[in-house]
Amino acid sequence: MKIIGMEVYRRKSDEEYVESIRKNMKCGRWASPLAFLTSILQFGVGCLIVRVIFDSYSPRPIFPNLTEGIGIGIALGAIACMSIFLSLHFFQHAMTLALGVRSERLLLRYHDELQALGRIP
Repeated sequence: MKIIGMEVYRRKSDEEYVESIRKNMKCGRWASPLAFLTSILQFGVGCLIVRVIFDSYSPRPIFPNLTEGIGIGIALGAIACMSIFLSLHFFQHAMTLALGVRSERLLLRYHDELQALGRIP
């Protein structure tokens, strides 16, 4: 399919598809610790924002300028929820990258076995 003279999508051959899966699995080996670290940092940001929200009810808040007004409170609550949700999403993505998808692992294993038997050129 071409759009404005550039090829947007081209059907891959079986060998190209298998090589792209191998490349993605190699990428997952170093990307999973990065995604896991991102999830931890995102969770920390969410907890810090929740701390600021709960600190606003103390007699002497740590951040007095951030805790004034209901609009800022609603915004901080929304950002905290979004931050914690994103940390869970990043954690799930890190686990998927670390463990890999079973169907992709099986495809590579059977492809290598068939290639060893000489059934795939």
